[in-house]
Amino acid sequence: MFHRHKALLSLTVVLGLCLALVGCSGKITKANAEKISTGMTEDEVKAILGEPTTTADTDKAPAGKETGKAEKTGIKQVTWKSGTQTISISFKDGKVAAAPVTGGM
Repeated sequence: MFHRHKALLSLTVVLGLCLALVGCSGKITKANAEKISTGMTEDEVKAILGEPTTTADTDKAPAGKETGKAEKTGIKQVTWKSGTQTISISFKDGKVAAAPVTGGM
């Protein structure tokens, strides 16, 4: 009897983990990428795609001709990944700057 309960508990845990993984990866789709439009805020995008996998501040442009100093661009590159599927979005001043770039879809 004990082994039967243990097996049932193990099966329940495995099924729960599978459902959790499917729930997380289910947001990184071509259909969701197509919902993203220029001008959306980062919070609006997160509501569709969930929390990003990586964020990189690319906030420095090459040195300007006149000042010789690197200038701030206000651009942040944010990527969502699930398996081979990726969605990368550039944000400028907190808003989508261009259509998302997708891969593996």
